[in-house]
Amino acid sequence: MKKIKKLFSNAMLSIVMDKQAKEKLQTIREIKKTAKDEAKNKAEPVGVPEAKEASSERAELIRNAIEVQRAQSKIFDNMSANDKKKIEAIAMKALMPGSDRSQKG
Repeated sequence: MKKIKKLFSNAMLSIVMDKQAKEKLQTIREIKKTAKDEAKNKAEPVGVPEAKEASSERAELIRNAIEVQRAQSKIFDNMSANDKKKIEAIAMKALMPGSDRSQKG
């Protein structure tokens, strides 16, 4: 069935497209297929020790980042609501210039 579909597709393309356009289309299809195959191969790193090593390093970095975030969030637990609003306003001004969110509220 695939061969018939491909034959019919090529016949229709020869009617509609010139040779150069057909070659471009074929090149694009090959690139997409190659990219899809490469992505499939990357998604399944079977028996590759470097991939395991990289993923364990990544997991450790994520754990460390979560610990730092938790430690830093505890700093805000002891602050008053007014101090938290002031810090939020400063952060908004630094991250989003032109934002007047501190005046709303």
